[in-house]
Amino acid sequence: MLLQVAVPVPMRMTFVYNPPSGCIPNLNLVGVRVRVPFGRRNVVGIVWGCTEESNILPKQIKTAACVLDTHPIVTAPIQKLCQLVSEYYHYPIGEVISCALPRLLRSGKSTELIGDKGVKMTVQAKNADLCVISRRAPRQAALLEYLEAVGGWASQQQLAKAGFSSGLRKALLEKKYLEISPALNTSVKPDLDVKSPLDLSKSQADAVQAVSNCNAFKSFLLDGVTGSGKTEVYLRLIAQVIQQGRQGLLLVPEIGLTPQMVQRVQSRFLGRRVIVLHSALTDRERHDSWLRAWRGEVDIVIGTRSAIFVPLQALGIIIIDEEHDGAYSQLSGCRYSARDVAVMRAKIENIPIVLGSATPSLESWHNIKQKRYQHLRLPQRAGSAQLPTFHTIDLRGRKLLHGLSTELLQAIDKHLSAGQQILLFLNRRGFAPVLLCNNCGWQAKCQYCDARMTLHCQPERLYCHHCGAAQCVPKQCPACSEMQLQQVGVGTERLEQTLRQHYPDVPITRIDRDTVRGSGRKFSELLKNIHQNNSHILCGTQMLAKGHHFPHVTMVGILDVDYGLCSSDFRALEHMSQLILQVAGRAGRGEQSGEVYLQTRYIDHPMLQALLRSGYHTLMDHLLVERKQAQLPPLAYLAVWHIESKVKQKSEAAAEVLAQHIAQYTNKQVNCIGPIPAVMMKRANYYRMQLWLCSTQRSNLHQLLNQVLNNWPKLNLPSSVHCTLDVDPVTCN
Repeated sequence: MLLQVAVPVPMRMTFVYNPPSGCIPNLNLVGVRVRVPFGRRNVVGIVWGCTEESNILPKQIKTAACVLDTHPIVTAPIQKLCQLVSEYYHYPIGEVISCALPRLLRSGKSTELIGDKGVKMTVQAKNADLCVISRRAPRQAALLEYLEAVGGWASQQQLAKAGFSSGLRKALLEKKYLEISPALNTSVKPDLDVKSPLDLSKSQADAVQAVSNCNAFKSFLLDGVTGSGKTEVYLRLIAQVIQQGRQGLLLVPEIGLTPQMVQRVQSRFLGRRVIVLHSALTDRERHDSWLRAWRGEVDIVIGTRSAIFVPLQALGIIIIDEEHDGAYSQLSGCRYSARDVAVMRAKIENIPIVLGSATPSLESWHNIKQKRYQHLRLPQRAGSAQLPTFHTIDLRGRKLLHGLSTELLQAIDKHLSAGQQILLFLNRRGFAPVLLCNNCGWQAKCQYCDARMTLHCQPERLYCHHCGAAQCVPKQCPACSEMQLQQVGVGTERLEQTLRQHYPDVPITRIDRDTVRGSGRKFSELLKNIHQNNSHILCGTQMLAKGHHFPHVTMVGILDVDYGLCSSDFRALEHMSQLILQVAGRAGRGEQSGEVYLQTRYIDHPMLQALLRSGYHTLMDHLLVERKQAQLPPLAYLAVWHIESKVKQKSEAAAEVLAQHIAQYTNKQVNCIGPIPAVMMKRANYYRMQLWLCSTQRSNLHQLLNQVLNNWPKLNLPSSVHCTLDVDPVTCN
């Protein structure tokens, strides 16, 4: 018997090894980690199978150094999922598995918990009279009350954040009221009614019932307008699977932008059996959270796209919130869509999956039309809240006050006088997107990208928003020495400055990646301030559009929607309409009605008019017709080769070689376009070329990709050229 090991290297195969000394190969080893020699180094791989035959001579087969696990760390469902992802996205299986494991486990770390040890209440503490303890030691009693409220267990870090000192813990440990516990106490089930569920509307109840009646794989699209109560539907469904002794997996686009979702889930389910997985966690936190899920010590996992690979022993439902969001797409390494991978996993686990959105993606809308998904509608807002009314402002021939029209300022005055909140949306951070010389036409451009530098004032620097490069602001024009440089355009910094000058007595809060960078607590404090109605004007980027409930906001102003009407990206109209409705959905969610003002120079654009007059679904039907005529997704299947090099001639030459290689296998069923430069050819000092492959039949496209990749060594491309395949790309950049 030999071991077939998946090694994290860019090769589309597994490697054969002799088992370590004293190890008897068997199927129980499949899924465990092994340390194996690979070239001049030792790496950690995953046993992917056992075989009795090999084309390699016995004397050439190396021996694995050791087995690291006693039980499979990659469970059977995750093995199937990784295999499907590898085959569909044409990515090496060893590197797909690397996406599924935390970094410390990939490096061979033990499966023992390594994070902050916690404490739990003993039986003696549970039987003690807290009133008696409180008379002599009120802080000790308070600590015990806190533990009781969170289920009897908390980490030392949690206790410290709650204000309980290490001395208090030590005193209670000596009295035998507490004992050290490195893991969650799973013997106590959470109270599902910590916060009472809200009353369901008929459409919400029908949606819950439809999913509850499904005991096998089925995809549901929960299509609910903003504020219609999709989250309450999620919580009811999760509560049902927990009552059945199963687990729920909830994916959100970006953890940092959806704190209210996390808070609602944790408050409803006591938080103790809820873990959150995202990239902002430390390696130790991610390691321990992942292991607790693997051990079956949690009921709910909330996470971003990588959480789709978390092993859960009794998974009962998968929920994808804001399924249309582009953040679910991994744009580096193994390029995959977490939404589509979630559907794969639900099919493997034979469980229902719910995709929720107020603005479903065109792919999901097409699946509804094809009867692949069941359509669940929430057409009205929860309670007495009504959908906002829309107003358009024609900017042609108008003078603007740094992006603000007279009509928009008048609307702001009206809502401020009524004591209400206003949200102004501008999806462009910084002070000014262009710094130029009015004398000779010089512009501040990034030396590493085909892009202009954006002027920021806090601190005063020029930044490239594509590669992150920064430089000082020149005092004079580098080309002609002109002293007066012009700041053109408006970013959120300039918008905030203008608002403060125009409304000096009105509290103003700006929320973008510059104001919340590096501190989740700071973001939470800003949101708390908004909810306390302490901020009357909010301005910011799309960070304000995702998952937030602002009950005091009655007016939304969208300063510029024209970028979506003029973009070269074929998905731009879809993304623009989604963003408009998501931002507009922040208005009128409380008792007061809401208004939305859109500023545009293309007020008669047919797609914009279709959105405003006939609604989102009608626009989606129009876009489906356009995509069918152009043979673009979702009415066709697309794959893009990205070819990059720091030398322009090398990337162009490699793209030509790849195009000629592909031409050997193309036929009438697959259309090859290119090589063509990327929309931004130079980015982060790399010159980028593209090859587009498109087909109306998915099988034909993947058959061609397999042929190309199986004969890849024939290309003999230089190592300085990077080639990346993107199947079902979400952007053409």
